[in-house]
Amino acid sequence: MFIRTVFVVFTVLSAGLSAALGQGMPMTKPAVTATTAPAVLTVGGEVAKPLTLSPADLAKLPRQTVTVAGHDGKSSTLAGVSLIEILKQAGLELGDKLHGKSFAMFVVIEATDGYKVVLSLPEIDSGTMIIADQEDGKPLSQGEGPWKLVIASDKKPHRWARQVVSITVRRA
Repeated sequence: MFIRTVFVVFTVLSAGLSAALGQGMPMTKPAVTATTAPAVLTVGGEVAKPLTLSPADLAKLPRQTVTVAGHDGKSSTLAGVSLIEILKQAGLELGDKLHGKSFAMFVVIEATDGYKVVLSLPEIDSGTMIIADQEDGKPLSQGEGPWKLVIASDKKPHRWARQVVSITVRRA
């Protein structure tokens, strides 16, 4: 009886919502596109200085290049800003200053489609990871950019993320 009641309530609510929105209208949120809003990369969570970075802001930071093999196995040279440099700009202490409670911190990097990559702070500090904006000397394509997480030390690019929009620091 309970399941039937829930089904009836759901059916009634769905019909009412459909009527309110117009018959046959799909209930999906619009896709985020590059023309929806200017490109920004947010850095937040447990940081001393939350950031909202534009392409111009990132262009002012030191650049790094890596040559890696992508999903197709083809080598390419990607250029961008070191993830460490971005986290330092947000006030995190890395390198020799990384110790104690900092070892329980992790970073969540999120893309426009909701894809997330989790990296520990010590892992970031000891690896080569960049937020790339160029591949082989050209800006990333709309499907890849404006920013892409590249982890050069990974044998396969399974943890890379394209269309990166946010970096959030958390504590375990």
